[in-house]
This record gives sequence, structure tokens and C-alpha cells, in this order.
Amino acid sequence: MEKVIDIRPIKKKMRAEAKESRLSMEPQIKSSFDKKICNKLLNLWAVRETETFLCYVSTDIEVDTKEFINSLLSSGKKVAVPRCEGGPSEMNFYYINSLDELSSGSFGVLEPESNKEKMLTETENTICIVPAFMFDKFGYRLGYGKGYYDRYLSRYKGSTIGVCYGENIKEELFHGKYDRTVDMIVTDKDIFEKCGIQPPATYRELQNVCRVLKQNDIVPFAALLKENWSVGHFITMIHTALLRETSNSGNSSAASLEAE
Repeated sequence: MEKVIDIRPIKKKMRAEAKESRLSMEPQIKSSFDKKICNKLLNLWAVRETETFLCYVSTDIEVDTKEFINSLLSSGKKVAVPRCEGGPSEMNFYYINSLDELSSGSFGVLEPESNKEKMLTETENTICIVPAFMFDKFGYRLGYGKGYYDRYLSRYKGSTIGVCYGENIKEELFHGKYDRTVDMIVTDKDIFEKCGIQPPATYRELQNVCRVLKQNDIVPFAALLKENWSVGHFITMIHTALLRETSNSGNSSAASLEAE
């Protein structure tokens, strides 16, 4: 008979350690990390192409999202933020036009008013920014222990991006069969800087970047098979860039560039 392990005490200890780590972070360092994460989010192709976002409103120990939310709103995108309400672990998202509309709610978190007319009901073709104390390399998360996001994400139909500080990324976390992974994780860590490479501007440079990343045991690309993360569109962009590059170089044959 398979032995059942109660992982709740383990998770409780990990949450306490992660919370202590964040509380001890110097304000200037935290601010620097937050800005890095915000800039990375805003520069993601999927973020630029998506119109509607679900985003938590950060507390002092979380990755700051307020600048990200303000940037989305100022660019004309739609933003919905969470409100804890109803039964145990029930949460809904409501559209806002400004962070000034929010007031202190559950657990001291800034929340919107409950208004059915502003409730987000259709989640297809949206992106949800997911908070956590920790993520692992498979996308599983260690949340805050209340189950709000676990329950909401179980019925969510859009794409998910987890945000977390690099020091809180673990090799593997305990998880249950109903836990859902996020599609992507954005941290303050700069892989390109660590590997001594620059963002590619040409196909040749892209090939070299992929080669260096693989040499450092890093997967260069991950394909997310969802409508608003279109793999086909990505391949088309690469192909178009390749044709433009070969045309500008006077080489009419793209076959001379080997695929890796």
C-alpha cells in the first residue's frame, strides 16, 4: 500500500522561510528586482499582443505589480484585479480603470468593489499574473495557503504567468494531482547576462544564442499550445526575419542556414 505523506507542515515551514526572506530584503534591492520583473513582463510578445489581464494587487512582501498595472491601463489595455468574497477560497476578478478605485479588503489587500457589471466572466484569450511564495522549474507554485488561486485557476481558461524572485525558484516543489502549473515564470534573474550573451537581432545571432543557452543546460524555447500564444505566429515571425535577412545579404537561398 502506497504511503501517504502529509505535506502541509512542510509547506507551512517553506512559506515561513520565504516570508522571512522577503521581509529581510533591502528596500532598494527589492525595488530594483521589481522593476526588472515589470520590464520583462511588458516586453513579452504575449503581453504586447493580449488585451485583457487578470493581475493581483501586490502587498509589501510580493513582487510589485502596481507599475505593471498602471502601464497596462495607460496603454489602453483592460485590467481586472481580484476580490475575495462569498464562500471559502472564492475569488472573482473585476475590471478597474485606476488603482485609486481600490480599498483595503480581505487580509489588508487592496480590492475592488463587488459590482456584477464590472466582473470579468470570460477568461479565454486573457493572461493571469499569478503570485506565489515559490515556484519550481516545472511551473508548480507554493501559494499563501488559503487556496484562492488554486480554486480560481482550476476553472480559468486563459494563459498564466507566474512572477517570483529568482532566489525563490526551486528545483521541485511538493504538489497534488489537482495543482495547476503556470505557463511561464518571470523572475529578476538575467539569464543572458549570466551566459555572457546579448539579445539577438538577426537569425544568425539567434542561432548562436540558442547554442550558448543549450551549452548551459537552458531550454531556448518553450511552446505553449494555446490560441493567444500562437506557435504558428512565432514560426512565421522567425521565417519572415530569415527571408528578410537572406534577401538583404544578397543570398537568395535560405537553405544555406542550417536549422538547429
